[in-house]
Amino acid sequence: MAARKILIVGVELASSEPTYATFRSKTSLLDWDIFLFRPEISEFLHNHYETYQGKPCFNDSASFKAKECCEHWRREIKQAVETGKTVVVFLPSLYEAYVDTGKRSYSGTGRNQKTTRHVELLTNYDTLPMSLEPLAATGSSMKLTSKGAELLAPYWAEFGDRSGYRAVLNASDVRACVQTRAGDKPVGALYRSKSSAGTLLLLPDMDFSPPNFTKKEGNSEVWTSDATQFAGAFLSAVVALDKALRSSSMSVWSLSLRARESSAIYARRTLKGSAKRSTVFTTSLPRAWLAHTCQRRLKTDPLGQYYIGANTYAKGDFEIGFPTPVDGIEIGGARGNWKAPAGGLVLRCHRSEPGLPFRISD
Repeated sequence: MAARKILIVGVELASSEPTYATFRSKTSLLDWDIFLFRPEISEFLHNHYETYQGKPCFNDSASFKAKECCEHWRREIKQAVETGKTVVVFLPSLYEAYVDTGKRSYSGTGRNQKTTRHVELLTNYDTLPMSLEPLAATGSSMKLTSKGAELLAPYWAEFGDRSGYRAVLNASDVRACVQTRAGDKPVGALYRSKSSAGTLLLLPDMDFSPPNFTKKEGNSEVWTSDATQFAGAFLSAVVALDKALRSSSMSVWSLSLRARESSAIYARRTLKGSAKRSTVFTTSLPRAWLAHTCQRRLKTDPLGQYYIGANTYAKGDFEIGFPTPVDGIEIGGARGNWKAPAGGLVLRCHRSEPGLPFRISD
C-alpha cells in the first residue's frame, strides 16, 4: 500500500513526513488520506476589543474570519468523511467567544440615536459537523467503551496515559468510544459514514509539546530526541488506526448493503439465475491484472458481464468488496458511478480463475 498522505492542523510534531497547515488556511481535505485536527480559535483573541457576559467579544473583522474558518473546516470534515477519508480530532479545552452577526438595531433619533450590535456565541467545537454540547471539564481517568475497545485498544495502550479530557460531550446522541471511568460521561466519539469507508474519530486531547520535547540551541529552540521518537511512534499508531478503521468500515458498509433489497439481496437473487456467469472482483487484485484477464474471458462470457465489470473497474470507475460479517454470510456490493451495478452486483464464482489469490464457493 502506498504511504498514507497525512495533513495536520493545530498540532506540530518533530517530523517532516506529514504536511502542516494553519487553522486559517483554506486547504481542501480531498487531497489527503488522513486528517489530524486540533481546533483552536484563541488565535483571534488579540482582535477582541471588549467582553460580553464575561467572555471575549471579537471585533467585526475577527468575527468574520473566525466564523469563516469554522465553517470551512466543518464543511471540509463532513465532505472528507463522506468520501472515505479518516479524520481524527483531538478535543481541546472549550473556548468560547462572542462574534458579530452583522445585524444592527437602532433606537432613538438624531443625536440620541443608539446602535446595538448583535452578537452570537462561537466555540472551537463549531468546527465539527455535529452538535456535541461540550461542557468544560478536565480529567484523565478514562476507559474505552465496547465500541472503542474493538478499534482503539492498540492506540489506547500506547497513548492512553498521555491523554486527558478537556470537555464532556453532553449531547444525547453522542456515539461514545471513550468515557470517564466514573459516571460514564462521553469524552470521545466515533462516527462512521453510511456511504463510504470514511470515519470521524474524536479523541481526548494530548500534550503534544511537553517541556522535554524542545531544547535551546543558541537563540532558537530545536526538537529533542524524545520529540522525534514520539512523533515516529505517534504517526505509526495513526496509520495503523486508519487501517483498522477502514477495514471495519468495509464490514459496516457490507452490513448496510445487506439490509437493502437493491444491493446485496438483489445480488444473491441475480446469482441464482446466472451462476455460471457470475463475476468475482476484489479490491486486492491489481487493476492491470483485471484488465488483461477480462480480454481472455470475453470469448467465454457472451453476455459480457465480466468484460464490463473488469474493464470499468480497471479504469477506476467503481469500488467493490465482499467481506464476511460475524454471522458468516458473505456479502458483496459495488459503489461508484452508474457502471457499478452492471459491473459489480454479482460477486461470487464457482471456480477460481488462474492467478486469483482466493476461492469463493457456494
